Amino acid sequence: MARISEIGELALIDRIRAMFGVKAPGLAVSVGDDAAVFESGGDMTVLTTDLMCEGIHFDYSYTTPYQTAFRLITSNVSDIFAMGGRPEYAVLNMAMNGGRTEEEFNDFLDGIKDACSLYGIVVVGGDLSASTGGDFFSATLSGRCVRPVLRSGAVPGDGLFVTGTLGDAAAGLAFMRRHGSPLRVRHGESPEGAGIAGAFEGPVRRHLLPVARDPSAFLDSARAMMDISDGLLIDTFRLCAESGTGVVIYEEALPLSDGLVAVAEEVGAEALEMALTGGEDYELLVVSGREEIEGLTRIGEMTEAGCFLADSAGNMKEFGPRGYTHF
Repeated sequence: MARISEIGELALIDRIRAMFGVKAPGLAVSVGDDAAVFESGGDMTVLTTDLMCEGIHFDYSYTTPYQTAFRLITSNVSDIFAMGGRPEYAVLNMAMNGGRTEEEFNDFLDGIKDACSLYGIVVVGGDLSASTGGDFFSATLSGRCVRPVLRSGAVPGDGLFVTGTLGDAAAGLAFMRRHGSPLRVRHGESPEGAGIAGAFEGPVRRHLLPVARDPSAFLDSARAMMDISDGLLIDTFRLCAESGTGVVIYEEALPLSDGLVAVAEEVGAEALEMALTGGEDYELLVVSGREEIEGLTRIGEMTEAGCFLADSAGNMKEFGPRGYTHF
């Protein structure tokens, strides 16, 4: 029998979806989107969860408990934003190694508190456990929405847009691995005070303390949305699969920051590759019938079938779900 690492994450998710992705009274959106949506007293409730495992999602050799906690909340908020919702409540689960210090425990709670304050979230409960190995955290967030924006709403001819710039979090991770030690930086503080200045500052902040993109200003223009948590290519591929469409992404149109380019040169990586496959940007992919959306960058068009990258010469190369996967 095959090991799950041989099966792959996408196939495993399909198996879960086949078993549990059923319709139920009041359930508007089930397995397969950024979050579940169900009716509750006439309103639409959005529900999502995310986990972080030491050695997989974070490494204390170049991040702090505070930053880990802040990222945990942001990753969940990004999913709710991607559904067109507003976060409200959080349930927190913590499994920590008994060798952690009281200072580290308090540092983690400070990260949760600051992130929840930023997004207007109230922590209402959870569970605490010991761990015989690394630390393990998860958060479940609920929120409200008027109209859920799904991954499945795209149609051929729509434009594909993105918020912010791409690949910065991956660049920040690469820089921190090279740096080799944590930066005691909290939300609202600059990495410059910890010795990270110039163009490197932006990517480092995007990796350590990412902020989810609030879609309120352009929500009425969105026909489909999802957040970029595993990389542009794999997440666009997922959106296309849910919508039953194809896409053409124009490499020249991708918004790349000066910081991304600087870090890529510093660590000997390709900036374009980071932008295409780097995870944890928590930017939003937005599909719209409009030609332009203020503040967003149009990076491609939805088509009938096939996922393609177009270079500056117009050459087309088909792409698959390339990006971060667990297996």
